[in-house]
Amino acid sequence: LDPELYAPRGTDVGTTPQFMFDMGLAHNRAGVGNHSGWARQQNQDVLPVAKAMAGVDMRLEPNAYRELHWHTAAEWSLALKGCTRVAAIDTDGRTYIDDVCEGDVWFFPAGVPHSLQALEMGTEFLLVFGSGAFNEKATFLVTELMLWNPV
Repeated sequence: LDPELYAPRGTDVGTTPQFMFDMGLAHNRAGVGNHSGWARQQNQDVLPVAKAMAGVDMRLEPNAYRELHWHTAAEWSLALKGCTRVAAIDTDGRTYIDDVCEGDVWFFPAGVPHSLQALEMGTEFLLVFGSGAFNEKATFLVTELMLWNPV
């Protein structure tokens, strides 16, 4: 937490919105299954000043994966711990696969289908999305797409 929320500086006249949010205070949404991982989200719902971006701190247990999915906002990421196998399909149908490790970054434009898989040691990464209204629960999953298609 920002201590200035409780004891503001004498020069603070109360016109500057709060710009800090502790991800550790965000709701920890567990993945499906016993050994999948978790995600903590920050967006304008919890930090109203964040209109241009949202963040998600995500942890995947060893060999766990995020299935093929896509978002309506662009996705940037910084690998914090471990290594992640990223795979994507661009708008021309070309595929891309690479291993991204601690300190590396990745970027997916809005609408580009991609998947993420933790390697042997598991992984944690910080995701930044180009919209403050982004919500991790509104991610488009390929399995959901299949559920809505007639058999």
